[in-house]
Amino acid sequence: MPVPNLFIIGAPKCGTTALAHYISEHPEAFICDPKEPFYFCDDFPRLRQAQGLTDDAAYLALFDGADPARHKAIGEGSTNYLRSETAVANALRMNPDAKFIAMLRNPVEVVHAFHMELHFSRNEDEADFETAWRLQDARARGERIPESAQAELWLQYREMAMFSRQIERFFALVPEDQRLVLLQEDLNADCGAVYRQ
Repeated sequence: MPVPNLFIIGAPKCGTTALAHYISEHPEAFICDPKEPFYFCDDFPRLRQAQGLTDDAAYLALFDGADPARHKAIGEGSTNYLRSETAVANALRMNPDAKFIAMLRNPVEVVHAFHMELHFSRNEDEADFETAWRLQDARARGERIPESAQAELWLQYREMAMFSRQIERFFALVPEDQRLVLLQEDLNADCGAVYRQ
C-alpha cells in the first residue's frame, strides 16, 4: 500500500490548492482526492471526522491509485497541518523521510481571505471582519461559536496568522533537506520557477 511522502502543509489561502494541482499534473506525482484529508491534525478532530478517516488504513486508502514504481511524489495538501500542533509530528511518524512544503503569504491578507472563506462556507457567522476579530477572546472561552463551525480554532484569526511560531515548530521537527518554504507572491510572479523548485 502506497504511503505519502509529500505534504503541502499550508497555510490557508496561500496558493496550496494551485500548487497541489500543478504537482498533480506531473506524470511522476500523485495527489490524493480530497486534497485536504486533515488526517494528521488530531487537535482539530471535527475536520478529521468530516472526512470519515478513522484509522491509518482508511487514510492510506486515499493513495490506492498511486503507483510507487511510477510516482516519485505521493502526497496531499492539508493546509491546517502548519497551524496544527500535532500534524507534522504525526505525519513524520507515518513516514520519517517525507518532504514538506509550507506556503506562506502576507499574514494580513491571509486572515482577511480566510475570514471571507469561512463566512462563505458558513463556518463563520460574522460577516464583518473587524467584529469577528474582536470576538476571538470570547470564542476562545467557548462563547459565540457558530453551530456550523467545523473547527473552533479556525476562528482564532490571530493564531492563524502567527507564522513565526508555526514555522519555528515546523523547522524544529523537519530536517532542512526535507522542507521547503514558498511564498504565494513568488508563485504569482513566476509560477514556472516555483514549480521547478
